[in-house]
Amino acid sequence: AVGLEHEDLLRDELRERNLSFLAVDGHIVHWIESKASFGDEHSHHTYLNEQFWSYCNRFGPGLVIYWYGFVSELDCQRGRGILLRDGFPSDIVTLSRV
Repeated sequence: AVGLEHEDLLRDELRERNLSFLAVDGHIVHWIESKASFGDEHSHHTYLNEQFWSYCNRFGPGLVIYWYGFVSELDCQRGRGILLRDGFPSDIVTLSRV
């Protein structure tokens, strides 16, 4: 239930901004994964192997939001297309509108 609630919050933020593509910290974002959990090393590596890498291969670079924070050292895949955040970014740049 908590996961769905946070996905709804994320969807509402995106709809409110009418966004189709985002740039965050100078990186293009084609997908966003919402995790209503804390990003520890074990769970993050599991998600990388079971979800995030396949998203990157299929859709390109993306953003993972761990709503309850994450171990900062895990945010080390930006060069390969995966950014980590602990909330919806406030520094987004709209590249294209639907």
